[in-house]
Amino acid sequence: MSDLPTYVLERTFNAPRHLVWRTWTEPALLARWYGPNVETIIHKLDVRPGGLWLNEMKMGERSGYQKAE
Repeated sequence: MSDLPTYVLERTFNAPRHLVWRTWTEPALLARWYGPNVETIIHKLDVRPGGLWLNEMKMGERSGYQKAE
């Protein structure tokens, strides 16, 4: 177990559940989730329990990473 904080994201989308799941679990679709002005590179996307999600986002001169375990 990690000592990092955990969080729960709850949101209702006006879209079929399978499409939302595909969008969050397929790297090419997830990269588009953030919009047209964000360059997103998916380094790792393993949504199984114990998996790792690591992506890099670039917005103009800025860049940052997101990591979730």
